[in-house]
Amino acid sequence: MASRVEIVPINTGSNGDPSHRPRTAAHTLDDPPTKHLEKLGTLWMKLRGDARPGILYKLDKLPDGYTVWEKPRKTDPKHVDKWLFGHPNHRTFDSPNRFFPHFLHLMNNGGSSVNCPCTVCNIPDRSMSTTGASKRPSVAGAASHNALSDSAGVPLDYEGTPDIFQILINKLKRDHKLDTPVGQLMSLNWRSHISIAQGVFRYLADSPQWWPRALEMVLFVREFEEDEELCRDSSNEFRLYNTKTKVFGDFPEWEAGVVGQ
Repeated sequence: MASRVEIVPINTGSNGDPSHRPRTAAHTLDDPPTKHLEKLGTLWMKLRGDARPGILYKLDKLPDGYTVWEKPRKTDPKHVDKWLFGHPNHRTFDSPNRFFPHFLHLMNNGGSSVNCPCTVCNIPDRSMSTTGASKRPSVAGAASHNALSDSAGVPLDYEGTPDIFQILINKLKRDHKLDTPVGQLMSLNWRSHISIAQGVFRYLADSPQWWPRALEMVLFVREFEEDEELCRDSSNEFRLYNTKTKVFGDFPEWEAGVVGQ
């Protein structure tokens, strides 16, 4: 069953430069830029903690002055590359994910890009061409991302990515209730480990509860005397029991640990 589409209106204000366009006629305007509108809308709603299962979110439009242009790849004409134009410094964004931090800053600052933490605003001149080929951000740019986190209006973690836990805490304080899946789509560390974690969660769910499972915290008794085992007494409490004399003894010395393998 197809997901229901919900249009997400953007905030007013933009620093987009409509004069920033491709220099060659090989590019074609992507209008409407459906891929970017859907990706940005979904990321924004998830970051705000407002996304609901079964709904596809889509921005009503891009910020004024920003447009998406596409061109078939020379080595594979069937593959179409897309770039987002409109940055005031005439640099391009080569994906919705790269544009999202800039978009988020515009939404939270009335369209101003002053102190924007995105990679395009924090790279040296000429480090991103108008064809969309990008380079890694400078060390200074990466450092400024964390230092300027408060100005963006969104909590950032120590990696400089949106702190989804603090965002959900803020939402819980505001709405007094919360039932939202936790996802850190902007964190490369989270995205690289989520597939492994999902496998572990499936294993835990499929294993019997009485069978110690890896990563599970358990209570255990380290040592037993000969002819001694753990049983429930008449009050339904665990106590040491001597199978030879048929007599209950002391309460066990419990220890806690995590199953390693």
